[in-house]
Amino acid sequence: MRSRIRYEYEAMHALEREGWTVTRSAGSHGPVDLIAMNAVHVMLIQVKSAADVASSATLSVLVDAVEALRTVPAPPGAVSRWLFLRAVPGPWLRQCVDQYPTSRPDLRCALARTINRWRDGKHASRSEEI
Repeated sequence: MRSRIRYEYEAMHALEREGWTVTRSAGSHGPVDLIAMNAVHVMLIQVKSAADVASSATLSVLVDAVEALRTVPAPPGAVSRWLFLRAVPGPWLRQCVDQYPTSRPDLRCALARTINRWRDGKHASRSEEI
C-alpha cells in the first residue's frame, strides 16, 4: 500500500514542477488517483506500478484501469485520461489513453505494444525524471 501512495506522490510532485496544479484522491478506490489541471486542460490520472511491466497480470490490471478511467464523465477536448505506469525499478510511462481501442482484446494489444516500445526506449512518453 505504501509504495502505491509513494508513486502517486512522485507523479504529483513531478507534475507540480511542470506547472500543473494537482490534487490527489486520498484513499480512493476509484478510477482516478490524481487530477492535474492548468489554465486550459485537465488530466484524470491513474497511477500504477509493477516490477514486470509486460507481464500478463500487469497488462490485465492496466486494461482494467483504462476501462475504469473511461467511466469517468469528462467533456471532450479539455479533459483527457492518462495512465502513469512506474517500472520498479525504472522509468515512468505517461500515456494518454483516450484514443486507445475500446474492445478489451484490442486495448490489451495496444497497451502491450506501448509498453514494449517504452521498455525498449523507443516511446516518446518515456520519462526518467519523475
